[in-house]
Amino acid sequence: MTLDLGQLGAQIRALGAHLAGDQDRYQERLAEARALLAAASAAELTAAGEGGAALPREEPRHRAPCPPLPAVYTALAADGSQIEPDRHAPALWYLLNIGAAAIEYGDAPRAVLTSTPTLYYRREDLYLTQGSREAPIEGNRLEQKRHVAEMVRLAELATEARQRRAPGPVALADGQLLLWNHRVEDFVRDQFLAEFQRALQQFIAAEVPVAGYISRSRAADVLDLLRRLPAHYEACPRCAGMAPQQPCTLGGLHDRALFADLAEGERSALFESRVLADRYPADLRPWFCYLNVGREIVRLEILAWAAERAELRARLHAVVVAQCRLGHGYPVVLARAHEQAVVTAGDRRRVNELVARALAAQGLSGQPSAKQAAKLVRAV
Repeated sequence: MTLDLGQLGAQIRALGAHLAGDQDRYQERLAEARALLAAASAAELTAAGEGGAALPREEPRHRAPCPPLPAVYTALAADGSQIEPDRHAPALWYLLNIGAAAIEYGDAPRAVLTSTPTLYYRREDLYLTQGSREAPIEGNRLEQKRHVAEMVRLAELATEARQRRAPGPVALADGQLLLWNHRVEDFVRDQFLAEFQRALQQFIAAEVPVAGYISRSRAADVLDLLRRLPAHYEACPRCAGMAPQQPCTLGGLHDRALFADLAEGERSALFESRVLADRYPADLRPWFCYLNVGREIVRLEILAWAAERAELRARLHAVVVAQCRLGHGYPVVLARAHEQAVVTAGDRRRVNELVARALAAQGLSGQPSAKQAAKLVRAV
């Protein structure tokens, strides 16, 4: 039986009514947050933000217009997709497909689009181990492995661009420049983190600035700073401890809403992310800002090494805005890398068929588990 939409009708209408009723309260919370941001100095936020999620690196009211676009530049991107391991399949394996795009703009434009599929099936590919501890690569662990593989491929593109002296290279990743997932074990995170940081170091060696592009970010790092200001926590019933059962007066907001007044092409002040600061050396910690790319306010994360250098910072800013204008609101180079990475439902069926044939050719059983086989048969 398919999803009974009739039963959902009343709940969906209730959803709409709830959102409409919350709109006035949302605007009040947003007005308070913007007033706090407008009144605070970088020194005040730094003093209040010790131990928080972010620290200001420019005055919080700072706005930077879009710099001039270089006459020639090279945009690099990598993205990935996966086929999850299936314990009910005849064999245990998974697949990562990493798409990459390198596009040069200027008098002699060129584009190189590639994809690299890798099948993992050996025991050392299927499990991460530390002593007697063992963790299968699946779910959140597989997502982290893919994130690492994407960054490794992007770092390779940066090195190649440096070697061929590509003009004005800029590397873009889809998502954060932090590798962080609280839902995986420490020893798993540490193994992935070491490889991830080696990839980040390659961008510095190649002198190619890299940025993480985050569409519709739900981050609230700047709001975390504002909550720590005396002007807020002394007045908020929850934060002051007077009414802990009540929601914070800044609750339910995201940073991007604070910067909705940015002009097109303009970026906000820079902030340093302090999330996992103890696990990253200073030059690999991401700084971030919010940027109006025309259709939305996006979060842009930049390695501190590049964010501290005006020329690299300006190049990233100009290239991201130009790429979004070409891509109708989303960077063209990231869209092309994504297209190379996609694994369709048809691809998944074909890979499963080829695996079954390979097993049969070796005289091995190609039968799925009884549970999987039952799902393919309709019976009462």
